[in-house]
Amino acid sequence: MNGKYFLTALSLILSVGGSLTACSGDRNAQDWFAPNPELQGNSPALDPSPSSSPSPASTPRELPLPTSKEIKDNKLPPNFPKAIPIYTRAKLLESQYRVGEIKGETRWQTEADRDTVAAFYRQEFEGNNWEFNASESNNTLLVASQDNLNLKLSIPPASESDSGTIFLLEYASNLSTAKGQATQSKSEDSQNEKKPENSLDLKQVSPQVRGYIEDFAALELLPKNFDPNKTITRREYARWLFEVHNTLYRDRATKQIRPVTSASQPAFTDIKAGDRDFAMIQGLAEAGIIPSRLSQNTEALLFQPDAPLTREILILWKVPLDLRKALPSTSIDAVQKTWGFQDSEQIQPKALKAVFVDFENGENANILRAFGYTTLFQPKKAVTGAEAAAALWYFGYQGDGISAKEILALESSQEEKQ
Repeated sequence: MNGKYFLTALSLILSVGGSLTACSGDRNAQDWFAPNPELQGNSPALDPSPSSSPSPASTPRELPLPTSKEIKDNKLPPNFPKAIPIYTRAKLLESQYRVGEIKGETRWQTEADRDTVAAFYRQEFEGNNWEFNASESNNTLLVASQDNLNLKLSIPPASESDSGTIFLLEYASNLSTAKGQATQSKSEDSQNEKKPENSLDLKQVSPQVRGYIEDFAALELLPKNFDPNKTITRREYARWLFEVHNTLYRDRATKQIRPVTSASQPAFTDIKAGDRDFAMIQGLAEAGIIPSRLSQNTEALLFQPDAPLTREILILWKVPLDLRKALPSTSIDAVQKTWGFQDSEQIQPKALKAVFVDFENGENANILRAFGYTTLFQPKKAVTGAEAAAALWYFGYQGDGISAKEILALESSQEEKQ
């Protein structure tokens, strides 16, 4: 074996095993991820044959984003459990696994920082009933388990910089037999049969907004269990607003909203630090996008996560990310003269400013994309998933912006070059 690659692989295994000693919680956690000499590589980085190409560890951080097909078909170990969520904005560098058991480790690289990675996995685990066995300590971000599956997320030493982060996902099953692996594979096949990729029924969706949903589906940015005709909640919209915005501006870090994993003063009394969406909702509030007591709005003490999203709130939260500066003062008369809404007086004052600015955005106005031409705004009317998708499809003001379609074209171009 080439000496350089041997030392790289050996260093990786030793750093993974060593980082676990700082974990607290389940006393058997160290045994789950103990290094094993039978681990077999499943990556070009571990190919023993000579090669003049650089190893994954030396690959520049400006990495092309992998498609879901590349992740599933080319690099993930064959025993990688389906229950483990994949951070799709990361590139898989290398992997090792043990034959005959559900046990292995994967190494990833992303342009996001460690807090963003940790927030993503904490949200996924909390939303899917995983149990946390250890808190953050040294290089270990979290250790969690579900049924017979154990997982550790960690950051190797010196693996975080201004341009991104390298993180490890190590997994091990208590059912460490070939029978357990066969059962897992059967379960995965069953899940694949029940839920085909991008299975959407858009027959009942207006053709004017159908394309927006299809673009999000291609980018894998549709929320779980997305129903285009179902009312969307305030929680669902805030989460989607955060994720779509940061994805569209993924190459412009200065425009992204930062997640906030902990805060001395939560923005809302009904969204605590342990809430699965706290990092994103708090981040939006601290950025001043969602009105809260942090922005001296004494009427916004409650977030009301399960309340239906209304039209005026959709515009109130979205337009600040289009304009990117303070909303100007306006009046009911000004909105009536521009939009011609018969019910302008029913719009709350804060939302009135956003509605006025939205008109100045011309054909890129959120109201036009989401609701079409109308003389009745109906500010308190609930918003559907399809309408929310139409609004989030584009961010920008007066021609300076980005759409989901442009990002989709960019990804297609990158795939063709590979």
